[in-house]
Amino acid sequence: MKSDQNAEGDQLVKVSGLEPAQACATVQSSPEGLSQGEAAQRLKEFGANLVARELKPTIFAEIWRNAVNPLNGLLLALAVVSYLLGDLRAAIVIITMVLLSILTSFIQEHRSNEAAAKL
Repeated sequence: MKSDQNAEGDQLVKVSGLEPAQACATVQSSPEGLSQGEAAQRLKEFGANLVARELKPTIFAEIWRNAVNPLNGLLLALAVVSYLLGDLRAAIVIITMVLLSILTSFIQEHRSNEAAAKL
């Protein structure tokens, strides 16, 4: 199925570079569009022309995606080492920095996703 989609995509790229009359002939249409009968037949054969959409990730999934990265892991390991060495203040500061980083990333990405979804 993936190769079928790639072949269709390649065909669309080729058609997009043609002159309008050639492009219409290639897709068996005309500059005026399809007749009612042809449109109904193609709708029956190919289905509705709908834009595919990705599933919207849950808020937990978005937060998790922002939390899981090597820098956060390194900083949390540093916070644990600081705590084990008796420097509680440093451990709290580092953990706070990580949490603020995750929160900021989440808010920015969530807003971006919402704006893109509206488009």
